[in-house]
Amino acid sequence: MNVVFILVDALRADHLGCYGYGRKTSPNIDALAAGSTVFETAIAHASFTYPSMKSIFTSTYSACDNLGAILNEVQFDYKTMAECFKEQGYATAAVIGNLVLTREFIKECISKDATGFDKGFDVYDDALQEREPTERGEMTRSAESIAKSAIQLIRRNAGGNFFLFLHFMDCHAPYVPPKRFHEMFLKDKHFDGSARIEISGINFGNGKIPNYAALGKETRVGYYVAAYDGAIRYVDACVGNILGELKRLGIDGNTMVILMSDHGEAMGEHNIYFTHGLGLYEGTIRVPLIIYHPEFKAKRVKPIVRLVDLMPTILDVNGIAVPQQARGKSVLPLIDGSAERICNEAFSAINAVQGFKRFETMLYSVREQRWKLIQRESIKKGSFWKELAGKVPAVWRKIREFGFSRAIRETGKQAKWMFATEGQPGIELYDLENDPDELSNLAESELEETERLHAKLEKWKQEISFKNKGEQLEEVPDKSKEVIRRRLKSLGYI
Repeated sequence: MNVVFILVDALRADHLGCYGYGRKTSPNIDALAAGSTVFETAIAHASFTYPSMKSIFTSTYSACDNLGAILNEVQFDYKTMAECFKEQGYATAAVIGNLVLTREFIKECISKDATGFDKGFDVYDDALQEREPTERGEMTRSAESIAKSAIQLIRRNAGGNFFLFLHFMDCHAPYVPPKRFHEMFLKDKHFDGSARIEISGINFGNGKIPNYAALGKETRVGYYVAAYDGAIRYVDACVGNILGELKRLGIDGNTMVILMSDHGEAMGEHNIYFTHGLGLYEGTIRVPLIIYHPEFKAKRVKPIVRLVDLMPTILDVNGIAVPQQARGKSVLPLIDGSAERICNEAFSAINAVQGFKRFETMLYSVREQRWKLIQRESIKKGSFWKELAGKVPAVWRKIREFGFSRAIRETGKQAKWMFATEGQPGIELYDLENDPDELSNLAESELEETERLHAKLEKWKQEISFKNKGEQLEEVPDKSKEVIRRRLKSLGYI
């Protein structure tokens, strides 16, 4: 059985037709989904590429709480999915469109001997051959170029088993698909050009358009959403060409296809625009996941699955042993109907890069089918509870004596510090069944749920040895710092 694994960077689930979107952004992906298992609640471990890719390819979690840790994510100590296939005699190949996944970037920024996402691939085609048609002019690779190389690799290996990984970058800002796709949705019935926001001037989207995402002097929010949707339609056309080639060669009946994203993209939720990695809200951690297998019946799966479940699933379906390192579980029982769920919750974590240090806040979340808790924890000043003790001693004493819920009830206004306002340390709780847009923080009014989910989150952090190293940053060689800064800044990470 062949495997074609398609990852579209920064693709939101709710901007695809098969997930209910109004615009016709994805006719080919929708056709694939119609004969596949569609997972409605697939949750990423993180809302940017490095830690999410590690969770996908090694089924492990990451503690990305400083720059050194982020860069070292690519130096895997764990066996990768590609290595598992290669050991079984598969031809393994990847075509990459993201600069930060290239060997050049890794070797230039870390060391010439560093290994990264290329581990286990016979062919790792990471040549970025084009320059973005924007002011920043970053090197990239178009969906059309990736599809062309993919088709060549498929033809070359059609006589045997192969594992092919494709990473499309076109839905990542700046949204600059070819002209006909860029303009496709600018005058449709869904277009709304009334709302405008400023261009930030820096690479963060809090209330403004991030500098790296800016399209000239354009400030209409609806224009950017339409351009993003046009980028999806462009990738969709290229995916259609790949799927069509599998059928033309007569190997579609012997090929498993996975289509998904590593994270989503903020479209203004919680005042974050056209970026990712700044929060753990649904738009950036709920991702599309579509699995086609010629022997599986089409179905939709509502229960939660996690991106750490991808490696165990793909290996399990193909009869390959899952490494002991795996934190995830195969979702095959959900596909064949032998189980109703494989987990009760998904955990995520993130802390965006700012220069060579970290923001002062680490974000964690635990997401169940209905309830979701987000915790903002200060790194600079110590743990969440230590900071709480320093700011609200009475609350801290009550928590130690009586437990979370009773302490909050008895300390009243003193405890309000605990319930987060955006960007500040604290806790957010959302009822996703009744508030899917995460608009109403119920952490204070639903104390029992807050306490229950917070306990789950703390247990998970302990189990995976999540350690904050905010004041013990791993040293980055001086000669590499300017290279790293320039590269990451151009991509919007700093």
